[in-house]
Amino acid sequence: MKVTPVNLSEFHVKGEPLDGLVNIEEHSCTCREFDIDKIPCVHGVASSIYRGVDVYSLCSKFYTTEFWRMAYAESIYPLLPEIEWLLLEEVKSQVIIKPVKLIPPGRPKNK
Repeated sequence: MKVTPVNLSEFHVKGEPLDGLVNIEEHSCTCREFDIDKIPCVHGVASSIYRGVDVYSLCSKFYTTEFWRMAYAESIYPLLPEIEWLLLEEVKSQVIIKPVKLIPPGRPKNK
């Protein structure tokens, strides 16, 4: 990938499928992977290597061991057997209908 600096925090990265404009300080890229997943995309990795920034520092704190431990810090109790569940009568009386499966026209495709 070819990395061209725009300024100290922005880089234009020319890649195979798509080009990307990366902002390292804002942790964003025009490919939107960096923004959505909160981990560096290929453009973000290439620009961080170019600038000499640790790639792991660009990852969200949500991917750290500390956050995972905090997520499971509370006790998780198992459910009672289904026979012992207490359900309201209005919930028990509801009838759930199976969704209609639409069969497309033509011969089914082989897998």
